[in-house]
Amino acid sequence: MLSGIRYYLNSRKQILVISFSRLTDSMGGGAVYFALPLFISEINPSGLPNAFLAGLIIATWGIVATIVQPFFGLWIDRNGKPKFLLFIGLLLTSFVILAYMLVTDLYTLFTVRIALGITEALTLTAGAVVIAALSRRSERGESFGIFYTLTDVGFALSPILAGILLENLGFNEVFISGAVLTLLSAILVFKLVPEVEAKTRREKIEISREIFYISLSLFFSVAALSSIVPLEEGFIEYMHLTPLTFGITYSSYIFTRTLFNTPVGKLSDRIGRKKVFVIGTILIGISTAFIPFCKNFEQIFLLRSLQGVFVALVYSPATALIADKSEKSLGVGMSVTNSSLTLGLATGPIIAGILGGFIGFSAPFYVFGFLIVISGLMAVFKVS
Repeated sequence: MLSGIRYYLNSRKQILVISFSRLTDSMGGGAVYFALPLFISEINPSGLPNAFLAGLIIATWGIVATIVQPFFGLWIDRNGKPKFLLFIGLLLTSFVILAYMLVTDLYTLFTVRIALGITEALTLTAGAVVIAALSRRSERGESFGIFYTLTDVGFALSPILAGILLENLGFNEVFISGAVLTLLSAILVFKLVPEVEAKTRREKIEISREIFYISLSLFFSVAALSSIVPLEEGFIEYMHLTPLTFGITYSSYIFTRTLFNTPVGKLSDRIGRKKVFVIGTILIGISTAFIPFCKNFEQIFLLRSLQGVFVALVYSPATALIADKSEKSLGVGMSVTNSSLTLGLATGPIIAGILGGFIGFSAPFYVFGFLIVISGLMAVFKVS
């Protein structure tokens, strides 16, 4: 019993270290992310709209990360050492963020964003593998809940950090802070996290078909959630919001998601991850389709707050479920999961812009809501 308690406490400490490293990484990287649109306007000599360029440059990161993550996952399954690769990914990311200081034109900025997509793809894949490998199967939901909670806290603090630095100093200070915080993450991982066994014991890498159905649900969910910001003008026009009240509704979603990540992860360990994940996915789909029916701040604030809870019902259980389904090929399994997330983040705003611009404000929410519900129902029958 004492050995079991020691194992639990030690594994919790290691999960907290990795999660805290993700907090500092997401806070530093997030500060750079929120500063990018203003930075692009400073170096944009073309006649193209700044908003268009900002969307394209920001999406570059997600597209590149989506493409390369499965290769990193395969490498981990073949060669192991995910903790070392996580350290290398964080270290390289800190240098890439620092490289923003050398950017003077859009071509260089695109190059930096491509490099960032590669280094963060390594960080995301290796980090998820380490979390899965360090956690007992019965505790994975809680472990990923802690991981996502601290990630959200870091990202929630990042616009505040960016705002303070931009108002009082400048872009270079934002980039230096982002690099230093990411470097701190690398040091924490190197010093406090042990290497784990994640190499497949078989010649053939195996991946369950069920993982693709779960990842499809994640993709549609993340794409819908990431489509909110590009449609800000529609929210202001149709729901009589202001930029401030729109920002408050966005923050309410992050706040409730952060609050519920860990409890929901723990709940999924007890009553079943698939059950929680499917319920959460269907609720996200229905609530997304209901967004256009909101007529004022109070209604959209309530709906967005509830969506934060629904997303918590999906993220941790889905990631833990995929880890369970890919025990013999954790690298590939977790890379497919993260690829669905990054692809959703990259393409959601583009899809929303096309549907919202050419059909109408409501169209993206109806389409995404329908696809999310269908993908959740597919998971009911395709995931055992």
